[in-house]
Amino acid sequence: MSANHITDRETGQQRESDKLPQELAGPVFRPIAFRQEVPALLPRCKVVRISFPAAAKFAAAQPARRETTPATTNHLQRDCSGPTCSAESAPVALLRQESRHREHFRPLEPFINPRVTFMRMGILGGTFDPIHYGHLLAAEACREALALNQVRFMPAAASPHKPDQRAADGHARADMIQLAIAGCPEFVVDRRELRRPAPSWTIDTLRSLRSEFPEAELFLLLGADSLREFLTWKDPLEISRLATLAVCNRPGSPAPTPAQTAAWVGPEIATRVVPVSIPGIDLSATDLRQRSRQGQSLRFRTPRAVEAFLTEHKLYRN
Repeated sequence: MSANHITDRETGQQRESDKLPQELAGPVFRPIAFRQEVPALLPRCKVVRISFPAAAKFAAAQPARRETTPATTNHLQRDCSGPTCSAESAPVALLRQESRHREHFRPLEPFINPRVTFMRMGILGGTFDPIHYGHLLAAEACREALALNQVRFMPAAASPHKPDQRAADGHARADMIQLAIAGCPEFVVDRRELRRPAPSWTIDTLRSLRSEFPEAELFLLLGADSLREFLTWKDPLEISRLATLAVCNRPGSPAPTPAQTAAWVGPEIATRVVPVSIPGIDLSATDLRQRSRQGQSLRFRTPRAVEAFLTEHKLYRN
């Protein structure tokens, strides 16, 4: 069929193009004529040869045609080569269908591969019995100040520095951490200390992490009170060689000075200490446990999901 003919949909007879506007006679036509004339021609045409790049734009701008087809028939699977085909092409219809359902999908959160070895990794250990906003704020302040790619919350099976303290079930504490950090892809829960026999020694954890991430730069996140007692830890010198000590100030107190640091841990370990200033929030897990036993509110002291977990499981009521 020549470019100067079109096929009539009802009769199947070819019709001369001289009956069409002059702008549509040739294979290329002006945009204004295309917008004005083509919509009137599409319902009675089986094939329209268009060599104008705005055709796709025009088709996408047209409203979808309603056709009397069974409800169970997918309009995207119909044969669009016959005379009963809708003027809207299958790809355009597919785009319409996707746009209708796009609002039901949520974009994936950024993912940090825990096996990437060239990262700056922070390790925040403790019993987290339970976790509260003080822990989370300290972790976020260190992540931002030290440009950490990841902060690992490391719940201890049993703290060697608090042998008389009876902590809640380790995996329950880890579950509460998971609830608290939901939506923060830079924060992860690491349960390796819960899988080892108690007590949980920091040096064993750092050796395990160094073996798993040989090229990672490790930062051990500590409070100033922990730094004061650091020399009582197991193998403190090797700990300082495996990880930089990021020391956070206590609420309402400044970070320790270099002179204080050297007096507490000695000159060699002091070179591995980096102070981090955090906002003062005077919260303690001891206070949260006491409030939970007495049935008092934990609102704005710990994330709502953790509060609901404690209420449901009555973790500190007995």
